[in-house]
Amino acid sequence: EIDGLYFEPKAEASTALRQQLKDRPGIEILQLAAGPQNLDEVFSRAAIFQDGPRSVDVVKVDIDSYDCGLVEAVLKRATSKIVVMEVLHEIPPPVKCARISGITELLVEPGLAELLPYEGSYR
Repeated sequence: EIDGLYFEPKAEASTALRQQLKDRPGIEILQLAAGPQNLDEVFSRAAIFQDGPRSVDVVKVDIDSYDCGLVEAVLKRATSKIVVMEVLHEIPPPVKCARISGITELLVEPGLAELLPYEGSYR
């Protein structure tokens, strides 16, 4: 049996997930948004984490925002064999960039800002 935990803030999408996964009793779906700042609350509501931190097989994050911060926060509470994340091909190696919750500026290595198509401010 596979255990899993989905976070889906939208009611319609959450209902669709429940319908799709109704034959998978180990899968839990919480209708809420998960972020680095509310993970303690999120984990306290998740049945699979009621006994504290644990190991999971896969952590997959795709929130089209501060994915790195969320993965970092999750991995402080659970270990995982596999981490699946989205890659932004417009920011190729060796550029190191991460969107951080609550920060509206793009953080990049010095001298590389001119390579990135970004309308905000750099620091």
